[in-house]
Amino acid sequence: MAIPQNPLGRIRAWRGWTHLLLAAGLLSISVPRAAAQASLRLLLSSGDGVPDHPGFVFGAFSGLAMNARKQVVFLTTLASARTQSPAIVRSSGVTFSVVAFQGLVAPVPGASFDSFGAPSINDNGVIAFSAALRSTAGGEAPTGIFRVASGEPELVASSGQFAPGGSAAFLDFSSPAIGSSGAILFGARTAGTPGASGLYLWTPQGLESVPLPTGFTLRPGEMLQPIFESGNESVWAPDDVPVGPANDQLFRALAIRSFQELNPPPDPSSTVQALPPAPNEKPVQLLLVILNENQAETMALQGDPTQPVMAKLGAGPPPELPLAAVQSAVAGALGGSIVIASSSAGHPADVAFYCFCNGEVDRLTAPADFAQVQTRPNHRTIRFLTSDGQHTVAFIAPSLAQPGSNAIFITSLP
Repeated sequence: MAIPQNPLGRIRAWRGWTHLLLAAGLLSISVPRAAAQASLRLLLSSGDGVPDHPGFVFGAFSGLAMNARKQVVFLTTLASARTQSPAIVRSSGVTFSVVAFQGLVAPVPGASFDSFGAPSINDNGVIAFSAALRSTAGGEAPTGIFRVASGEPELVASSGQFAPGGSAAFLDFSSPAIGSSGAILFGARTAGTPGASGLYLWTPQGLESVPLPTGFTLRPGEMLQPIFESGNESVWAPDDVPVGPANDQLFRALAIRSFQELNPPPDPSSTVQALPPAPNEKPVQLLLVILNENQAETMALQGDPTQPVMAKLGAGPPPELPLAAVQSAVAGALGGSIVIASSSAGHPADVAFYCFCNGEVDRLTAPADFAQVQTRPNHRTIRFLTSDGQHTVAFIAPSLAQPGSNAIFITSLP
């Protein structure tokens, strides 16, 4: 079901939109929480040994996701003196388990897992992921979407299978997003001349196509990929869009719309530019999707990099503004807010978390909080920022403890 093109009157009635839109953008500047300290800890570093796999160490990390129970799931490699095997790993606290790895027999006859897309995990601990398979019988190797509820991976959809409607077969898949009910969203390309792309939903009742909203179109070669996921909410962009502009424009779309909804409107003399325009970026087409049990509701968002993000001035001294480009963003990390990783334009090496919430822009971390992180001025330091929907966030960043490695960090924000 498509969300109406002007849904602001209904936003407050939808629990999911509260996190993503309503509380996210009522922006103002307040006194930074100088006394508050984040509690950053290193969960895992590349080069650490793999539990229950003697002789293997973890390679680089990517594709990090977290649920409300603070379980995380991520992509990595299991490295030994002779092999580098892609794998998906789950962590519950400091307990790690390998969910799937290269060479594991897949639930497809004559095939084993070869490589993986970014995984997704819901609050029940059910994991969904895409994977390319390797034929063990000499035939063509398929690709597929898989879920792990308990025990071994189960097949959700595979290449060669006819897409809903029966007119074309699946060719390949995006990474998926899994909702609280276990429903799984994924983008896919289908065969044909020309081929087509679409968004699909799997439930225990079967597969169905998700209609795209009016005006949202995909070229035959494009495929939707998730760039943000929190609970039953996800945001998708065409796979040829770089992640930096996609994150930046998603934040702009939410923040600018919310700022325009302030009542009463702020006095222009009491506002400040929190994030400047990015005139060299191309506009990005974004798709918001909310899972309502086993139904998907969609809405198109058009990124506009020419628009600055404005904020109200508070009573105290504001954080140093304007900010540089948004490195990563996550919604719902403080009970219905947006947390972003950024730095000030004047000090690009001073990476910090900022909260855009409750009518304020707060800097949540001090420079000392990132003492274990190797910052990279003018480059992305914080990647794959994710949260439990409350005060805990996890992210991947270069580690100072082991030069040349990256690491997974977890922190509780004030």
